Amino acid sequence: MSRTSRTDQASHPALNDERGPLGALADTAQRRIWLLETLHHVNAHIAQSDDIETSLHAITDEISRRFQFTTVAIGVIDDADIVFRGRTVETESKTFRLPISSGVSGRVARNAIGELVTDVALDPDFVALGGLVSREAAVPIFVNGHVYGVLNVEAAEDISLGVEELDVLQSVAMSLGVAIERSRQRTGERRRLRHLSALQHITGRFAGRERVDENVADILHEIAQAFDFDFVSLGFIEGDQIHFHASFDVYTASGYPVGTFPVSSGITGRVARTGEPAFVTDVTRDPDFVGVRSETTQEICVPIYAGGDVAGVLNVELSDRRRVDQGDFDIVKSVGDHLGLAIANQRRIAELEQLNEQWRTVERVTQVIAGKLLIREALADILIELERGFGFGTTGIGLIEGDRLVFHAVRQTLDPTSIVAEYVTTGIPMSVGVTGRVATTGMPALIRDVAKDPDFLPTSPGIRHEACVPIRVGPRTVGVLNVETTAVRPLNEHDIEILSVIADHIGVAIQKSDLYVAEQESRRAIEAIQRVSTIVASTLDVEEALQLIVRTLSEAFSYPHVSLRLLEDDHLVLAAHSGGVTLDMVRSIPVGIGVVGRVARTGRAELIADVDAEPSYLRSSPGITSEVCVPILCDGDLAGVLNIEGDRDRPVTTQDLELMKTFAQHAGTVLQNARMYARMQHLATRDPITGMANHREFQIRLREEIARATRSSRALSLLLIDLDSFKLVNDSHGHVVGDHLLRAVAQRLETGLREGDVLARYGGDEFVVILADADREAAEHTAIRLSTLMAAEPFPVGDGRHEYVTVSIGSASFPTHGASAEALIRHADDSMYGTKRRGVARPR
Repeated sequence: MSRTSRTDQASHPALNDERGPLGALADTAQRRIWLLETLHHVNAHIAQSDDIETSLHAITDEISRRFQFTTVAIGVIDDADIVFRGRTVETESKTFRLPISSGVSGRVARNAIGELVTDVALDPDFVALGGLVSREAAVPIFVNGHVYGVLNVEAAEDISLGVEELDVLQSVAMSLGVAIERSRQRTGERRRLRHLSALQHITGRFAGRERVDENVADILHEIAQAFDFDFVSLGFIEGDQIHFHASFDVYTASGYPVGTFPVSSGITGRVARTGEPAFVTDVTRDPDFVGVRSETTQEICVPIYAGGDVAGVLNVELSDRRRVDQGDFDIVKSVGDHLGLAIANQRRIAELEQLNEQWRTVERVTQVIAGKLLIREALADILIELERGFGFGTTGIGLIEGDRLVFHAVRQTLDPTSIVAEYVTTGIPMSVGVTGRVATTGMPALIRDVAKDPDFLPTSPGIRHEACVPIRVGPRTVGVLNVETTAVRPLNEHDIEILSVIADHIGVAIQKSDLYVAEQESRRAIEAIQRVSTIVASTLDVEEALQLIVRTLSEAFSYPHVSLRLLEDDHLVLAAHSGGVTLDMVRSIPVGIGVVGRVARTGRAELIADVDAEPSYLRSSPGITSEVCVPILCDGDLAGVLNIEGDRDRPVTTQDLELMKTFAQHAGTVLQNARMYARMQHLATRDPITGMANHREFQIRLREEIARATRSSRALSLLLIDLDSFKLVNDSHGHVVGDHLLRAVAQRLETGLREGDVLARYGGDEFVVILADADREAAEHTAIRLSTLMAAEPFPVGDGRHEYVTVSIGSASFPTHGASAEALIRHADDSMYGTKRRGVARPR
């Protein structure tokens, strides 16, 4: 190859012009003008092309037409090849591929420098693109700073191709590069706008569908068409498989199910396992790729997150007809995100709808229960509602009768003839079956696979799951609610929750039903319960309420003796009683002693049908033959024991035992209300920072003490204490330190007071002390003692620092300095400020 600017006669025939040098120069100038005009026309043609990369054939035709070169070709670099997308040859095809490692065009593409070959016969790299040629020129085309391709021309002996033409070709290549950049920008912008519009439309459709995971072939069709994808599929994870619910293939223009695919293999399986998206531009280089479609060369797969978990995958496949880019990846991720949100929302809606339906079932069950006075008449209807609302295959309600569990209602939709007859006649022993286990332990059971539970008793073929919950009356298990289902209807913790709620309603209904039976026999029970309820609701006086409960029980049911004991430390102290009681009755019984002590220790109610046969019985009155003891619970903890005793004329029975549990609950409510009221009273009277009495409590106590002192002519004094320089502590160390200091000051002041003295926070950094039975002299001694106590030691203020706190104290005595609260406070305030003006004794 000759890389020179040499021109020969063929390239510049004007040198032999007979007109001499001037004529040749004129021809050269004329040719340069023609070249510039031709360049202008070519550039104008390039500028008019809307999508230059699809118009390369037209551009080569225009360059060939204007310059009359033998061959014009535009090659685009594609991996290791130069693909000539524009090429003018009279006798050969317009498509051609040349390795980038060969030819003048390959050399220019590698070196990024234009070249003029004046004699192709001397260039070892020359590869003819056209017919017989002698010269070749190739220039690089730059797009965004990188070599996009080459503009290559070849010329025969009679066609001019020299340095001037090379310069013009470089200008054309520059125009081509700029035009391609602009065309790509326009195309990319139009594509982005088109994609954004399509994305908005598609994601809008997600929001309007009731179920995204069903019948989505049309959505996948839209995705494929809008974004020019060859194949789109949507799969959801089910166990260890990905079930592809729908797909769309542009080659067949149809959607169809594609079955299941293991989570353990394939690019889709990897994405499903890891939750990380995959962007594969060459599937042959991805070891996880599993070829299902022969056309696929590129794949994008993104996870679909629903509720924080990977619910499935959105998979896109393409052939070689176009290359995927980051924009395609971003679009698929965005569609996957919107799909996940739509699926999560719709699944949540479905769950809420199912939950609402289930709670509506619970409501219907409670209505069934409420519509029957005797709960046993409603059990069959309860099972019908459970079947309708939850789709259980077999349901049963069993009640404990002695040592057996008798099923008073059973409903079976799977095989009504296979139920064991004894379940609904004689019942089954409490020692067998899942139901027996629940009835015995009182703990619910969720059996996800009955084949793995040795206690399961088969009732119907195909049963896979079982759930059983206890039916309780108070703390006592009285029966079970049991359901069984096939694999089609698995059971979960939510089912246990719902069944437990229904069982609680049944338990309450059983309790009410049993009470109703008892109340039918005696109206006194109703009146007694109503009266006790009124007591509970109308009073916060514990002593009065408990005494009224005891009296009501004694009067309504004619018990010879009723007592109620409250737990104090480890003793049961008599709080209320009625009936004949001997004077030597034990009024404080240690926990664990006697029947009442045993009930307190175990927390289990007891019926002693014959007290003479009970060695632990503590006799309180003569003639007692039977006893019932029931624990009283408050906030779940033992608070006391309710005890009733009967004689030969009025023995206590099992019915009394159950009835007393109700009254024990009322007594517990009284104690709970009283405790809550006491806590509220305490909070209402305490300063939140120091824990001392607050300003309001101080005013109340002061007026009470003034009234008492007036009635009894006793002494009464008041101290008003102000912390000196407390503001400096807040300013220097902050309000948190200030609050800690206030608490420490209050605690130190309290150590210097008598047990009956009242210390209160008056406000800010001021405290007040009510000194009952203290005259002026005693008050002054107390003030001196407190001042000395405060100045004795510094207070910690954080970070190892300490500060001394001194106080100014003013005093006032009743009635010398005033007969009202206002007068005493005013005098103590004046006295305190007088002390502050006289100066504060600082610690040494």
